[in-house]
Amino acid sequence: YEEAEEQVKKAIGYYKEFYDFLAIPYMVIRRPDWDKFPGAVYTIAFDTVMPDGRSLQIGTVHHLGDNFAKTFDITYEGIDGEHYYVHQTCYGISERCIASLISIHGDDLGLVLPFEVAPIQIVVIPVLYKGKDQMVLEFSKELLEKIRAFRFVFDAGEDRPGAKYYKWELKGVPLRFEIGPREAERREVVVSFRDERKKFSVLIDEINEYEIRRWGEEMRRRLREKAVGSVLSRLKFVNRLSELSEVVRDYVSLIYLCRNRECGDEIERHGGKLLGWLEEIPDFISVRKEGKCIVCGSNGSLAVSARSY
Repeated sequence: YEEAEEQVKKAIGYYKEFYDFLAIPYMVIRRPDWDKFPGAVYTIAFDTVMPDGRSLQIGTVHHLGDNFAKTFDITYEGIDGEHYYVHQTCYGISERCIASLISIHGDDLGLVLPFEVAPIQIVVIPVLYKGKDQMVLEFSKELLEKIRAFRFVFDAGEDRPGAKYYKWELKGVPLRFEIGPREAERREVVVSFRDERKKFSVLIDEINEYEIRRWGEEMRRRLREKAVGSVLSRLKFVNRLSELSEVVRDYVSLIYLCRNRECGDEIERHGGKLLGWLEEIPDFISVRKEGKCIVCGSNGSLAVSARSY
């Protein structure tokens, strides 16, 4: 049992690393006993908050104990020669992680993707003018040699520059380099990030793999800060049961709740689904873990109620 529990802790650590990499804020929540995976001893879930105020389950870890081993007669031989039922765990991350990535980071112009996970990390757009196009193309080749370590596209098509900008913003390409005749003459490159949509110029000699990766990491931090702000705008702490029905329409609610099924059922009668109790307090939530149950007044801990997908 204890070794399976260690596997659960490791899986939680892997999930944290994965979603931190995607810059997606999450809450680690122990599901109620009456809403855990059928046959499990307990279920730990990762939930995030979508921009519309609903929660989305983005991962689960189940400690199955020896329940399934007994059903399918799965045993091992101990060092004492006796046979014992194995203890199992199971895990689940589905395409919901992609849904959360698109919904949380995207904007009205299209996708916004972290640099490391974007299918195309960099787009290079030459701005060509008659008589100066060869100069721009030659300078562009010099830039392309510097970004070979990345997934990039060189868009020398016939569309207007503005149409190209729109196309690659829609696809969520994190980093855009623009080169026109003026830049070629000055040996500069115009740089623009998808999340900020600001432009600045950099000498081509200052562009290298280290600098680009640093820009990518800075962008990931900005995306997480923005995502945390979005989550906080849709989180509300509720300490009166009478307020819960109104709040849960537009927000994910934080409440103190005991572990009694009757109190859990009372929460759900107010319109939201009881997701469970926080295993740990996320760094973006400044509420104590323990408090008085919002229903019965006995000792409780911080729980989450929401309309969920």
